[in-house]
Amino acid sequence: MTKNSLQNFLLLIALGFCWGPSFLFIRFAIAEVPPLTLVSLRLIPAALLLWLIVFASGEKPREYTQCWRHFLIMGFLSCVFPFACISASELSISSSLAAIINSTTPLFTAIGAHFLIGERLTQSKILGILCGFLGILAVFVPSLLDQHNNSEWGALLVLLASISYAAAYLYTRTFLSHVPSMLGAASQVLAAALLVLPAALIFDHPWELAMPSLPALLGIAGLALFGTAIAFAIYYKLNKSAGPTYTSTSTLLFPAIAVLLGVLVLDEKLSWNIILGCFIIFTGLAIAHGFIKFPRKYQRTSEILKHE
Repeated sequence: MTKNSLQNFLLLIALGFCWGPSFLFIRFAIAEVPPLTLVSLRLIPAALLLWLIVFASGEKPREYTQCWRHFLIMGFLSCVFPFACISASELSISSSLAAIINSTTPLFTAIGAHFLIGERLTQSKILGILCGFLGILAVFVPSLLDQHNNSEWGALLVLLASISYAAAYLYTRTFLSHVPSMLGAASQVLAAALLVLPAALIFDHPWELAMPSLPALLGIAGLALFGTAIAFAIYYKLNKSAGPTYTSTSTLLFPAIAVLLGVLVLDEKLSWNIILGCFIIFTGLAIAHGFIKFPRKYQRTSEILKHE
């Protein structure tokens, strides 16, 4: 293993340990802080920290002021909408289930990349996507059959967040690939904070809320520092040095961390369908990213049938 590959691997592990606990941090805070206010409290300090890093590193933001519309769109797609959806979802579903469903982001990314930016859907990606959606069905169907269970709405919110993350990735690749990584992260987080703060003030009236408890405050701090500022800094650095495909494999890691923390810290229970769905989704992701490969004999047979 070269020095550069070792560095990328360590960054990938660090990214998983930043994003994985975010679902637990949300659980700590969401019972006391409304979703939009929670997103604001997550984004504002993260934006300040990222901009301090930008100025300390000598970046020149003025050269990219013409990108402000793109930063606003990215802030909404990558932060405001998915953060709000996931925060609201954990009012009705467990942090473990939210993490599992959120791991489907690369599946939606692969579909969007095929139709929007010309990345061909290979046989492995198609099979991986099909496995991923089978896993989603395994998670959703039992709750849909239970008319007294409203948790499917929480699961649907996380699914919408996953689609938004996928759209954000495609948008970044199309319009913001020329922007330095740290400046891009800081700009989109600041744009997201500016977008969500007025909505939080209008709908949540945060000045009327009681002072959050210590666990809730720790959850907010964890989201701002680890789940947003440090995570975005690592993500953009890793994406620049190793590429988006390698970086997206972090989604295989942080759901497992979130599930483990949910079971150990929150005593969350995993039903048989969630465990089965988790296994199928992870299998689909592994196939789509080439971790599970088919024998060459099978590939040659498939190519012959395809040409016929």
